Amino acid sequence: VSLAHESDTVVCEEGSDSDSMFLVRSGSVEVSKNGVTLAKLEAGDYFGEMSLITGAPRNATVTTRSKAELIEISAQVFHVIIARSPQATRNLLSTLDERLRRSTMWTSCNAK
Repeated sequence: VSLAHESDTVVCEEGSDSDSMFLVRSGSVEVSKNGVTLAKLEAGDYFGEMSLITGAPRNATVTTRSKAELIEISAQVFHVIIARSPQATRNLLSTLDERLRRSTMWTSCNAK
């Protein structure tokens, strides 16, 4: 499902339940946790997959920073893609590794 959002629209909130993830088709979004910006995502990036993997509530808030078109992918479709595509699984793992490294670096820099 393709969704158009104006700038400064909250797409999903930290702590909320999840049944989908999003692909940024155009525009940009900001990922924040406890009011601190963690990342800025642009066309081709995605978010919301962690909750689909773990079943836990969303761990960050995502807000549009410009007009944005997002493609919403349901949990059911996500799980079919992961089950049928080893390449999609590798890409997902690569993104998760990158985000974990960035998060660890941010945490260690701010702990000093």
